[in-house]
Order: sequence, then structure tokens, then C-alpha cells
Amino acid sequence: MPHIEFIPQVKVTDLLTSLSVFCAAVALIYTWTKDKGLRSKEYADKIRSAASITLSKVDRCQNLFQSITDIVQPAITEVDGLMVESKDAVRCRDLFWKRLHELRTSIMDTFRDEQIEVAYAPLFVYNSSIYGLFADAMKFAKAAEAASFAVLQGKCQAVILNLHPSQASTAVVGNALRAICGEHELQSCKDFDIALSDIREFLKSVLTKTDRELLRGRGDFHGDHRSQNLDQIHWMNSWEQRPSEALSLFFDQHNRVTEEEVRRSERPCESLLLGDVGAISQWRGWCVPPRILRGQRLVQTSDGK
Repeated sequence: MPHIEFIPQVKVTDLLTSLSVFCAAVALIYTWTKDKGLRSKEYADKIRSAASITLSKVDRCQNLFQSITDIVQPAITEVDGLMVESKDAVRCRDLFWKRLHELRTSIMDTFRDEQIEVAYAPLFVYNSSIYGLFADAMKFAKAAEAASFAVLQGKCQAVILNLHPSQASTAVVGNALRAICGEHELQSCKDFDIALSDIREFLKSVLTKTDRELLRGRGDFHGDHRSQNLDQIHWMNSWEQRPSEALSLFFDQHNRVTEEEVRRSERPCESLLLGDVGAISQWRGWCVPPRILRGQRLVQTSDGK
């Protein structure tokens, strides 16, 4: 049987060797921990960067949809001049609607070109629930935009067609339309804030989380409006609850038809032609579809179109 003998003496070289191994192990652990922290921070920063870009796209969406009241100003000046020159309210209305639709088409083209509807993609790998949340936000925002445009179209028509040719002087129509647009922008801003509030809340929460929370917090997000159907009818009903002070002031100054008559017109107008009064609007007081042309009587349809 081999004899094992323990030597109680420790050499200095053995101590140095052991110390070197220990220091190397500590350095390895420190380097590994530091690299892991740097990788975690780098990944968290990528998430925050993606959230910032997506949030900027959401803000861009709202700014685009609200810009109609700003970019329509040259068309207002054009229509105002045509009204003074021609005294033809229907012709002015048709021109204004044409310009309004051209501007809206330009806005929607920009919306598509900037690929705002797929701005969620960089964050999808981090939290897959953003797809449904972002899709709902875009659906709500586009419904709010459609309702806002229809209401703006109806209000502006009420101004143009309600003005008697004898009252058509420089800036009368223009100032009334500008007042309508200014008021409309403030009111529509509230709708877009609501439509986009859930996605904004989610993105802002991502930006304020710590690295550790970002790396392990991948649960679903439940916003305040996910269970609601914020469709165009919802936004139209919302507009119905907002009397237009600018439109009321115009009716007071040019007393051919009152705003109350406009808002309460729900049945065919038997005695007045659209070309004569023009302020009677169809969708519960605000929207007159483009198909209602000169000389046609206003007919209320069951589907509100």
C-alpha cells in the first residue's frame, strides 16, 4: 500500500501560484459580469430607442391628421375670392370640397409613404402585444379622422351656402371658415388624444422602465380603451355633443337659418332647396354627403349616408 506523506511546509512559490489562480478567477468573473451588464444595457437601450421611434410615429400620425385645418388656408382664400367675384355659393362650395378632398388625399398618401401603420415592428420582438395595441390605435385614429373630416366638411358647407350673395364681401366667408377651422382643430385634438392614449401610455412606460424591468417585463399591456369600439359612429356621436360657437356666431350674423335648425334637421326638407339655404346638414346636424348636389332636396337616409 503506498505511503502518503503530508509536508507541513508551504513554499512561497505555491502561495504565489494559488494567488495568481484566484486573481485570474476573480478577473474572469468580473469581466463576464461586466460584459453581461453591458449587453443587457445595450439591449435595453435598443428597446428604448425603438419605443422612442414608435412614439414619434404616433405623434406624427396625430399631427398629420390634424394638419387639414392648417393646409386648407390657401383654399379658404381662393373660395373667399370666388364668392366675392361670382356670388355663386354652390360653385364655391364645390370648389372648396374639391380642394378639401385633394388635401385629405395628400395627407393619407403621406401617412402611407411614411409607413406609420407598421411603426410597431421594431418593438414586436420585445413585446408581441404591441401588434394588437398599435393596430387598435391606428384604427381608432383613422375613424376619428374620418369623422372629423366629415364634420369639418359639413360645417364649412353650412357657412358657404348660408351666406346670401348680397352679403358676399371680401373676407366674410374666409373669416368664418377660418374660425370654424380654428375651433375644429382644438376639438379634434381631444379625439386624437383619446384614440392614441393607450399606445402612448404603453410606449412611455417602456421608456421609463429600468434595464432589469425591460429585460424581464414582457407581459401583456391592457389599456383603458382596448374594450371599446371607437369607430366612426362613436366619434360622430361625440361631435354631436359639441355645439360650434363659431357656427352659431356666423348664424347670428347672417340670419338665414339657425344652428338649431341645422342640428335638428332629420327629415326631408319639403319647402327649402339645398341650393337656397344649404345650411341644413344631414348627419344629426353636421355632415352633408358629396352626392347631394345642386337643386336636390335633402333626404335623410336610414344609414346616415
